[in-house]
Amino acid sequence: MNIIENTPISNLQIKSSIRAFFGADKTYCQLQKNSIDLYLKLSTFGKNKAEYLQSESGRYYEKFGFHIIENESRIIGVLVQEIEFPLEPQSYLIYLNFLKLTQDWNLWRVWNYVPFINEKTEELENYRSFCKGRSLAFEEFYGDNFEFKLPAASAVGINDNKLVIYFIGGKQSGSHIENHEQIPAFKYPKKYGPKSPSFARGTLVSQAQRQTGYISGTASIKGSESVTLQTIAQQLHTTIDNISIVCEKMGFVERMSFDSPMPSPAKYTRKFKVYIRKQEDFSYIEQEFSKIILLNPQDQIIYLQSDICRSNLDIEIEAVIENRKSSISTVNQLCKEKHRLEQLLAQTVEQFPLKIAIVYNQERLTYQELYDQVIGLCKRLSMLGVKPKDCVMMLLPNCPEFVSSIFATAKLGAIALPINPQLQENLIQYYVEDSHPKVIITDSTGVELCRQIITKYAHKIELILIDTVKSSSQCFNNFVKSDDCRESSRNSCDSTDRAKKLCTTHKHLFHETQNYTQSLKITAEDNILAMVPMYQAYGFEVCMLASISNGATLVILETAIQDGKAVEMPLLFRQSRILELIEREKITILPIVPYIASILAEIPKELCTNLSSLRLCLCAGKFLSKDIFDRFQKRFALPLRQLYPSTEVGASTACVRKK
Repeated sequence: MNIIENTPISNLQIKSSIRAFFGADKTYCQLQKNSIDLYLKLSTFGKNKAEYLQSESGRYYEKFGFHIIENESRIIGVLVQEIEFPLEPQSYLIYLNFLKLTQDWNLWRVWNYVPFINEKTEELENYRSFCKGRSLAFEEFYGDNFEFKLPAASAVGINDNKLVIYFIGGKQSGSHIENHEQIPAFKYPKKYGPKSPSFARGTLVSQAQRQTGYISGTASIKGSESVTLQTIAQQLHTTIDNISIVCEKMGFVERMSFDSPMPSPAKYTRKFKVYIRKQEDFSYIEQEFSKIILLNPQDQIIYLQSDICRSNLDIEIEAVIENRKSSISTVNQLCKEKHRLEQLLAQTVEQFPLKIAIVYNQERLTYQELYDQVIGLCKRLSMLGVKPKDCVMMLLPNCPEFVSSIFATAKLGAIALPINPQLQENLIQYYVEDSHPKVIITDSTGVELCRQIITKYAHKIELILIDTVKSSSQCFNNFVKSDDCRESSRNSCDSTDRAKKLCTTHKHLFHETQNYTQSLKITAEDNILAMVPMYQAYGFEVCMLASISNGATLVILETAIQDGKAVEMPLLFRQSRILELIEREKITILPIVPYIASILAEIPKELCTNLSSLRLCLCAGKFLSKDIFDRFQKRFALPLRQLYPSTEVGASTACVRKK
C-alpha cells in the first residue's frame, strides 16, 4: 500500500496548542485562532472535561489528514478519521503515513481512541484489528527491530465510528521505559491477537533541568495476564502499583505502592486520565484514587467512561508527571530513595528473573516467582490496612515466606519486626505491646500462642497464618488469598519484661550489604546455605540480603518434620542432611556459629561427601576457640573466616586471608 501524497502545507495560521474536549455529542476537529480544538464523544465524570497539549507558537499545516503545529523543538498533531470495519487496513495506512510524517522527530506520547474497541468484525476484536494494522506499519517503516522507536501510548474505546489520534514529539530523544513486572506489550504472546500492541510503558524526556514522564495507559496486568479481577478495588491498586514501577524507573521519588503517596505534588506537576468502564464504579474510584495520590488542588484529573482494551478490565489510568524544577533537595531525595531495601530485590529480579532465588526442601523459587510472592503479600497486607510506618511482626523460622514477608513489608514502607519464634510468651507479649503491630505473620507452630496474646491486647491486630510444612506456593496462596487466615481482636494485655529492639534504616542495610558482599566478592555464581536464624542480624544480612542483592541462590535448611508436623531437632541429628545440601546444591558460602562448626567438625570422615564447592566458611556470633578452628580446618581443609559483627552496626570486620 502506497503512502498518501502530501496535502498542501499552509503557513497562514499560527497555532499554540491542541485542546481536547470530552463529553461532546459527536467527534470532530475544529480550527481556532490559537488552537486546534478536538471534540470527543466520550462521557465524563466530574467537572474536568478538557486537556491541553501545549506547544510554543509554531507553524500550522495539514498533512496526511493530520492537523500539525511544529516549531524548532516540538511537534504536536491530531487526526480524526471516519473508519470502515475491519480496522486493520485503515489503521495500517494511517500509521504508515503518521510515521512518515514524524520520521525526523522523536515520538514521545500518542493517544488512540478506537471505535467500538471490544466489538468484533469478521471474528477479530476491533482492538486487535487496530493493533495488527499499527504493528504492520511500524514493521514496514522501521524493520523488525522497531521497538526502539515506540512511544508511550494508550488505546481506549470511543462509541463513534471515528478513529482519533493525537500526539506529541520533539527533537529531543526520549528514554524508553518498561515495567519489569510486565511483559513488554510489543512482545505479548499470540493469544492476545495476531500482532502485539505497539507501545512502550513510558517515555522519559529530559530537557535542560526539566524532566517529563509520559506514562502509558496502565491497567491490572502482570506479566501479560489480566490479574486481581475480583473487585474494582483490586484492579485499582494493581494499576497504581504498575504506574509506580514506571515512575520509579523514571526517577520520580520513591516506589509508590497502594496507600503510599505518588510523586509529591509540591515537586511535580501531575496530570491523570482515568478511564472507567462501569458508571457504578466511579464514586469508589474517585474517592480512593484521591487518597492514594494525596490529591492536590493543582493536580489535573479527568474521569472518563470508556471501554478498556481488554473486556475483562474495568479501569485504565494514564499520567504525565513533570518535575517543577531541579533542586539540591530533589537530587538528595532521589539519591535517598535509591537506597530503599526493596531495591536490592527489584534490581536482581530485573537482571536474573529466571535464576533460582531460594531452595527449600524440594522447592525451587526463581527470582521472578519470589517477586510475585512479594507483590501478592503486599496486596494482602494493604487490604488489611498496613500503611507506611505501620509495624508488621514476623514469628517465622527460616523459610521462603520469611523472605517474602520482609520484602513485602519494606515495599510498603512499613516496619518489619522479625522475632525469634521460640521466645517465651511474656517476651513476645512485650514486643506486641511495645511495637503496636498492625499484622502478625506466623506459622502453625506459633499460631495458638499469637492468638492468646492478641486477644489480650487493645489494639486491633490481624493474624496471617502460613503452613511451612506445605510448599511455599501453597502457603503463599493461602496466606495471601484466603480470608480464613485472618483473625483480629480488640482486648487488653499486660507486660512485665523489658526486652529491647534495635531500629535499622533501609539506607543502613543497603550500604552494609553492598560493603559486605563486595569485600567478600559474593556474586550470582554463589550458593549460600542458611542454617543460622534469619530473624537475627547475622542470618538476615549474611545469608538473606547477601544472596538477594547479588542474584545468588539462598539454600535454606528446612524445618524438620515428624508425623506431618514441624519440630525442633538439634543440628547434631541433622549432620547428614547438611552434608547432602552442601554437595547437592554446590554450596559455596557457609555462614555458621562456633557451635555448628564444632558439630560439623565431628562428622566422621567415612561419610564421603564431595564438599569441593565450598570456598568460604564464615563464623560469627560467639567466641571461636582455637580448638574448634583447628578441628574444622582439619576435617574440611578450609579455614573458618572470622566475622566481627554487631547487631547495632552490622559486619564491621571480616578475615579474608586464606591462612
